Amino acid sequence: MQIADGGGGAIGSAIGQSIFDSMNSFANTAAAGGFEVSAEGGDAMIKAITGFQDWVNSEIRTVDRLAQERMLGTSNGAKVIAPFVRTVATDGQGFATQLKALAKSLEKAKEGIQKAMDNYRATEEANRSKSNNIQV
Repeated sequence: MQIADGGGGAIGSAIGQSIFDSMNSFANTAAAGGFEVSAEGGDAMIKAITGFQDWVNSEIRTVDRLAQERMLGTSNGAKVIAPFVRTVATDGQGFATQLKALAKSLEKAKEGIQKAMDNYRATEEANRSKSNNIQV
């Protein structure tokens, strides 16, 4: 009989990195002037991200407790499971690790949105200045 190794570990890590890479690309595109967002739209997105960040940060504190040594007893099973729980939570593909990567990605998204709002504001000011200089 074969026992599956749980699989998906590399996929979980790749997904976490992919999300972070996407948020970096998003922020870099905004920094390069690749898109603009109005103040109202940007504020709504930042508010949503901030709410999500609050949830993620509270969950990180909860999940960090999984990194503590488990007191499961002295049986052979307890001795095997206790370090396994810790590893599952904190290794490269662990939930705590991925949750912390998500928190970084959300911060990058906020930076991108803020830059896109700045781009929008600059374009509006430039257009206003041009329209004030039009001779009729």
